[in-house]
Amino acid sequence: MRQGELVHEGFYAGIWHNKWARIGLQALLLVAFSALTALAKRAHPSMGIPSSSAPFWLTAMIVARSTMKWKGAGALVGVGTALWGIPIGLEQGFGQNLLSFGLAGAALDLVTMIPGVEIRKWWGALLCALAANMTQFGVIVYSALSSTVIKHFQVVGMTRSTLLHVGFGIAAGLIGWAIVKGARSGLKLISA
Repeated sequence: MRQGELVHEGFYAGIWHNKWARIGLQALLLVAFSALTALAKRAHPSMGIPSSSAPFWLTAMIVARSTMKWKGAGALVGVGTALWGIPIGLEQGFGQNLLSFGLAGAALDLVTMIPGVEIRKWWGALLCALAANMTQFGVIVYSALSSTVIKHFQVVGMTRSTLLHVGFGIAAGLIGWAIVKGARSGLKLISA
């Protein structure tokens, strides 16, 4: 190895061993994943099918929670998504988005705390996404029941809407897992 390579390698090793650098990186990831989740929710193609946006926004949350090391990262990304929803213009109000995405992120965090559940495994990502999407569905049902406005799922039917939330939640978990697994495999190939 040449002298410059050792200095270069030592420089990067020092950054990753620095507590504040790691915290700064996690904070940047929090902001970036929150924005990505809000953008994914906003940009999804409207199909008029309950929960059809989950493979977009929830996949971003699964990737975020799989990547970030903080135990409360899911809830923080959920709150950040609601905050980004203001300038991005998500269809719900801030309070609704805060409940919807904040509780979905908290559900991700809670499921990852169950012994043996690993979000970086396909079945763990599936369970996490399913819990998050059903939590978000619970917020929608609660809001609909306490509102005078008829929601789409009431027209489509509660059973069908529930099954769609289950299916799209599972899809989001598997897509998120595949993205993280592919990225990790790609990084291993690059560094080899």
